[in-house]
Amino acid sequence: MAALLAGAAAIALLTPSANAQQAAQTAPDQQQAKQAQTPEQAVPAAAGATLLDQILVISRTSETAIDSLASVSHVDQEQLERRMATRLNDMLLGVPGVAVQADARRVSSSINIRGLQDFGRVAVIVDGARQNFQRSDHGPQSTFYIDPELIKSVDVIRGPVANTYGSGAIGGVVLFETKDADDYLRDGETWAASATGRHESNGEGWTTSAAGAYRFNENWDVLGNIVYRDYDDYKDGGGDTVNGTGFDVLSGLLKTTIRPSENSELKLGWNGTSDGWNEVSGGTPVNDVDLEANTFTARYNITDEDKSWLDLHVNVSYNKTNMEMTSLVPQNRLIRSPVFPSSCRRARCRLSMSALRASTSGTPRGSRPPALRTS
Repeated sequence: MAALLAGAAAIALLTPSANAQQAAQTAPDQQQAKQAQTPEQAVPAAAGATLLDQILVISRTSETAIDSLASVSHVDQEQLERRMATRLNDMLLGVPGVAVQADARRVSSSINIRGLQDFGRVAVIVDGARQNFQRSDHGPQSTFYIDPELIKSVDVIRGPVANTYGSGAIGGVVLFETKDADDYLRDGETWAASATGRHESNGEGWTTSAAGAYRFNENWDVLGNIVYRDYDDYKDGGGDTVNGTGFDVLSGLLKTTIRPSENSELKLGWNGTSDGWNEVSGGTPVNDVDLEANTFTARYNITDEDKSWLDLHVNVSYNKTNMEMTSLVPQNRLIRSPVFPSSCRRARCRLSMSALRASTSGTPRGSRPPALRTS
């Protein structure tokens, strides 16, 4: 019995040291096995990697994308070229929760995100300049004017977290970035030119575009782009012409990029639109509208990887939209109702009011109504 107990105690004492020795021998073997792997064995893992889509980080703090509550979408230049977008509806086609309200002319647009629209609920930003033009009527209230031919990429941020880009944007933010000279110039090239043309049969018309880019040196380049669209009234599904759907619009873009140092960049730009059309009510033209929109931007940024505190972004912009509207139909002038004595009889007062309205209402035929200006 004593011999059995002594044998069990000896086995218990020897087991931990044996396990430790075995573990010590296994670790170097595993390390040598990992070092023995050749680069050819590691290549399949890299080749089988999945390339993810571009990730847009909207937070201006150190918050990670996985922790952010924002829902974002990105439309790059390749997608825009593949869609051959002629209006904003084509550019944002398929973006979840986003709808674009545009008229038949396809020039002015208003963006709806998850049912929120107009009055600043959706912030529209073009090259850092917020578009704040508003027209109060029966159509869209907050409209902006930009030609798809000038756009390089679109970022859509849904939800109130987008308030980091401006106050009041409880619906979200839509960021438009226009093209740069680098989008036309390849490495080593000094200049480049591009011309495009497009024809549409329904609403007979053409779209023509011409662009030129020039690189003075590695730190300075410039881009110019002009787009002209001229279309007639189109026909509906029944073959009837829809009056007031024709338009002609001229758009342009000038942009230069200056790099004072390796970690700083200055971008100066202008984009503008000149448009004219007739507004129709009941199949009859009622207003002749001329519009001019101009946006000037200046953006400067400087960053330094060695100095984490240096991350400066300065954005200055000026945006103006001028709309001139001339009525094509007679307008009833507003008159002030006269005050009658309280002692007058009701029948006599009614007769006097009817006679007054008959003599002063309406605008004589042949006279030109006044122009209404809004800006």
